Amino acid sequence: MINITKTAALRIGGHAYRYLSEKPRTGAVVSTFQYGFNVLFDEDCDPGFVSFQTEEVPLHPWGIEQPGIADTPSVGTSCNAEVDCIRLGQELSIAIGNADVRKFRIKPWTQEEASRAQERMPLIDAILQAGRQRRPADPFQPQIDAILERWIETVNSGELLDLIGLGSGSTPSGDDVLVGLLAGLTAFGEVSGEARANLASLRQALHKDKSQRTTQPSAQMIDAASAGFFPEPLCDLLSHLQLPSTDAPLRVAVENVLALGASSGLCMLHGLIVSRHKPEDIPGD
Repeated sequence: MINITKTAALRIGGHAYRYLSEKPRTGAVVSTFQYGFNVLFDEDCDPGFVSFQTEEVPLHPWGIEQPGIADTPSVGTSCNAEVDCIRLGQELSIAIGNADVRKFRIKPWTQEEASRAQERMPLIDAILQAGRQRRPADPFQPQIDAILERWIETVNSGELLDLIGLGSGSTPSGDDVLVGLLAGLTAFGEVSGEARANLASLRQALHKDKSQRTTQPSAQMIDAASAGFFPEPLCDLLSHLQLPSTDAPLRVAVENVLALGASSGLCMLHGLIVSRHKPEDIPGD
């Protein structure tokens, strides 16, 4: 007799929930990490890369937060998702029907909030530079900087498509920078005409770009960011940035973003800082 371990997801990102609720899905575990594992569903027809993780890992639109399990499924384990339940092999069943669905949308700032955020951006920049000094130099940084400079000079969002897939790892550096940039433009979008125009232009360019230049998880991250959805720590940072509070909570929020991946958080902060150079029509800048 096979003993099935049954557990229930605690929280689930909005994109993962929508994808898994649309129809039955089949896939397999493609990688594992200290606090969870990753599943690729329907690879041939409608791929979806979903992370199953414990509370030790920040949640994101394509993540599922679950209690720790004794044995992580091994790479290659089959995964079937149907009717609010996900079954991995014949040993593990995860219910998602009662999980807290989190969308992780960044709420655009008011004019007062945007002005306050602009004033506090130098603090984020200082923490970013200190973080860079503690880590090995990114060999792709010169290329990333050149692309961002061309965008600033030309105001042509098509230039930013060269960031896609630039770098190594499951989410290349250029993709992470692009996500941070989208976060900043989204936050400034309702109070800055320039940010709004740049965001619309970038979204249009991303929509037209159908090339497969990056990894599946990174492509999903960019797609979600283009629609206004981001990893939880980045959402928290944007919330703290516009609050009339002391610097201590903001510093914690920045460090939480920096902790994302080997260098993902650092690159996202870089993109966020660059977004500040565009919305020049915000009072007080």
